Amino acid sequence: MKNLFDYATKELSQDAFLRWFIEKYKDKAIGQMSKEFLCALINTKLKLANPNDIDNVTTEAQENNIDIVVKFELNKKQCIMAIEDKTVSGPHDDQLNRYVNYLNKKYTNHEKYFVLYKTGYVNEEERNYISTSGWELFSIDDIINFFKPYKGNTKSEILENYIEHVSDIDKALRFQDEKNVLNWNLSNWQGYVNSKWPKYNDPDRAYLWVNCYRGAYYSICFQKSLRDDESSDALVLEIFVREHKNLSAYLHHAFYDPVDKKRKWAVKNLKETNKNFIRKQTELAKRLREFALNDSKCRNQLVAVRDNATNCFAKIKEIVQIQDLNCLNNTIDAWKELFEKIVNEFSLEYNK
Repeated sequence: MKNLFDYATKELSQDAFLRWFIEKYKDKAIGQMSKEFLCALINTKLKLANPNDIDNVTTEAQENNIDIVVKFELNKKQCIMAIEDKTVSGPHDDQLNRYVNYLNKKYTNHEKYFVLYKTGYVNEEERNYISTSGWELFSIDDIINFFKPYKGNTKSEILENYIEHVSDIDKALRFQDEKNVLNWNLSNWQGYVNSKWPKYNDPDRAYLWVNCYRGAYYSICFQKSLRDDESSDALVLEIFVREHKNLSAYLHHAFYDPVDKKRKWAVKNLKETNKNFIRKQTELAKRLREFALNDSKCRNQLVAVRDNATNCFAKIKEIVQIQDLNCLNNTIDAWKELFEKIVNEFSLEYNK
């Protein structure tokens, strides 16, 4: 039997579920559970609220772009909670600080709570931003810990569907899902990466992440800076999956822009096949002129990256059919080994 949340996969769908559940605080069947859920969100701030002290709960969507604003009374005191709901993406455009400033200015007499509710993977950078912005994270671990004791006893098909849905996400992120690799979703890929390379984010100018490009495909990205300082250019190997069956890769080069103080992608480099070499070489030359900051050293470095990548990746088939997990492991390991070789060779030239 299909789960409701197999169809309702977007953040707006989860927004709707959370609002529905929170406003059920007077429901005879699930009202107590609803109030306990709100208490769990409050208690991320170590405010040990009692469910019986909660009353007059209402929710609003998208007030000043905040996903959910919950207004309620706790011990007859006016309270307000901002919930930023995330499934896959993380906070962006300094939105958490903007929301704090807005609510502090508008609701001066309310006790305030700020909760980022996320069912997906949260990396360390994201955790640090959430914490320094004054928000509390309600992670997939917290979600599972709250809902798991109620599984099978909620008397609500919607709640049972949601509990099953987040349990599946949790299994995928822990790489405990036995789903065939051909059918992996983003959570499966994140679980795979975190189990296979749990310590790849090392001090050696390297880190790794899983990306979902506009919902079209998933990719594993290995990045290495070319020097020890943060203002270094970088190389990125992006290994991606097309249509649940084809594995391929790109090599990227990013220049550090001292004005904007961030890296900018200059080239989406050659696909590892010789048949597109001439066309890609022409495109690369054009983009070098546009993005290399009129620096001949940068142009020469990029040409070296292109040549190294072409020669190395020519040793591997352009497309590898993913047949099983071992095939996936071996292919990605081979590409990562070549990527490390390219970075090491290029760094020697770069730092002369």
